[in-house]
Amino acid sequence: MRLKSGWPLLAIGLWLPTLALSAWRIAHTDRSTHASIPGDDREAIRVSPEERSTILGTMNENLLALHRILKALADDDLAAVAKAADSAARAPGPGARLQSLREVLPDPWRRSGKIVHKEFARVARLAERGATSSDLIPRMSRLTRACVDCHNTYRLVPADRRRDP
Repeated sequence: MRLKSGWPLLAIGLWLPTLALSAWRIAHTDRSTHASIPGDDREAIRVSPEERSTILGTMNENLLALHRILKALADDDLAAVAKAADSAARAPGPGARLQSLREVLPDPWRRSGKIVHKEFARVARLAERGATSSDLIPRMSRLTRACVDCHNTYRLVPADRRRDP
């Protein structure tokens, strides 16, 4: 089935590099330095290096899934949209990958993660049913809204820090 092209795909196509750059900066920033930036009033979540790596790895997988979905939308390939979204929906979250994160991650974080997984699943179902880009883009927006809300709310800091800056 051919998707209707138009401004929504262009908007997402322009937005994706911004998201990718942000994820790259998060992954490559020394978090102990970032944690002490004055005015960063996001809630600090204290994590070990292993926990941090697990969380960032999960986020990078989600970003890659978003990229695959958007690429498939641009290529008018609904089967690939469904496959990428379904795979992301079924992927375990950080707490399922590392037991200690079940105690570390706050409830609102976990709720945001569940929203992300549910929206990936909804995107997969819509694509399987032959949805148009106009049907899929609002779901993608809900999905990324949960990501943005979480990134605006929380920051990861080394667990060995004695006090919150």
